[in-house]
Amino acid sequence: MPSSSAHEHESHYVFDILFNNTTDIQPEIHSTDTHGTNEVNFALLHLFGYQFAPRYKDLYDKVRTSLVGFKHPSQYGDAIIKPVRKAQKEFIVSEWDNIQRIIVSLALKATTQSTIVSKLSAYAKAGVKECWLVLGPERQIEIFVAPKKNGFSSQSLHGPGGRVRSTAGSEFKLGLDALFSEVESRIEPEQTPVLLS
Repeated sequence: MPSSSAHEHESHYVFDILFNNTTDIQPEIHSTDTHGTNEVNFALLHLFGYQFAPRYKDLYDKVRTSLVGFKHPSQYGDAIIKPVRKAQKEFIVSEWDNIQRIIVSLALKATTQSTIVSKLSAYAKAGVKECWLVLGPERQIEIFVAPKKNGFSSQSLHGPGGRVRSTAGSEFKLGLDALFSEVESRIEPEQTPVLLS
């Protein structure tokens, strides 16, 4: 079981705890208080066959500010609990390749939910203008820019044969083939991705 400090958000460890459970008890439903919830966990746990059933301190306040659906709120008729906004389906579709890569990395245990979230959040909170996630086995580099409260506003994915330029320091350019050769010589395939900032 991963360890966390009192200052870390419990929700960043929910998937890791369930997916790395080695006991004879194999839960199908996970319930937690408000501190163990985030919007990603609903989708992530569903994709891995778990039901996420959080208990909210103030359900109506949470629904009023955070519930998202795939239809416009007006299309839910007389439902007692309705979404307040429509999900950004176009964004999900446009980022589906990246989402699948993250899901596969988690499924193969090449990285953990807490590692991805904590590193990106820490860099964003520290005001790091740009963060490069080097995916050695996939020979790809994902660049995160424009830090915000809990992550980055923009990301892009680059593959072999190209060159990338830093937005934080425009004089810094990198040939990706050279980078991947260096990364492959330094890490084992089962190690977690390398974060460069």
